[in-house]
Amino acid sequence: MGDTLKRVIDSLVPEWIDPTCKCAAIDSPHRFQAQISSHKEIATGGNHGERDTMAGYLLNLTFKQPTSAATADGLFNSNTVSSASKQWFQVPSTWQPGITPNVPGPVSVAAPLSSWGPLQQAPYPLKDDYLFFCNLGDDIYIRVAPDPAWSLQSGQSLQLAIYAVFGRAATASHSGDTLASPFVIGTYPRTVLTWGNAAPTASDGSWIYYLGRPSQNQSGQGSSPALSKRLRVYSCIVSAAVEVLQGSTIVQSYTYGHDPDMGVEG
Repeated sequence: MGDTLKRVIDSLVPEWIDPTCKCAAIDSPHRFQAQISSHKEIATGGNHGERDTMAGYLLNLTFKQPTSAATADGLFNSNTVSSASKQWFQVPSTWQPGITPNVPGPVSVAAPLSSWGPLQQAPYPLKDDYLFFCNLGDDIYIRVAPDPAWSLQSGQSLQLAIYAVFGRAATASHSGDTLASPFVIGTYPRTVLTWGNAAPTASDGSWIYYLGRPSQNQSGQGSSPALSKRLRVYSCIVSAAVEVLQGSTIVQSYTYGHDPDMGVEG
């Protein structure tokens, strides 16, 4: 995604980059979205700059059991293998996950993605081959689940640890960006969110984690007003360590990774 993003950013620099802060301010979210919509690698999630209410988004990732070490690639399923994997979903208002706003943590309420389909507005669900956009203050979730084809033997179970690590986009000179993550811990940037080994958090056998709300797009922004014309793009690595248990004994371990990017306006 980094090389693709660089090519798109470089092609748009003369028209939308604020000369005082590269990759910081766009003179029109509408024009920006119209321009990049022609690039198949990147798509926006709507006219976020005009929305008055906060939204929620969930990245869904599934993983399969490797048939052998020789064929294992360490990747979450693509959406050609599992249609709902590596997809961003809008969180409908009917889903009540029971979270405390902007306090990251596990979610115990299952996310029935199959029933969310009719509630999605274009372009969602969004393949994360495209660049996902949100606003400051939106709620962000990650859901991880085993492929339905995964067959556990009698007495076996899975436990999983998850990691989400944020940084600047991998473009030349980071496109002038100076902040590694839009999430905060207290009032400081939060670049790592992690939860240790645990059984599925939700009743459907999935693990769902609330990352919180992107809260700043520049150092020290804090409660200062968001800027509707400003866009930051962040790189992210999502990794899961999966252990197969026979009773309480670990019989096999696997790890999976994915590298979504996140555009944040505000």
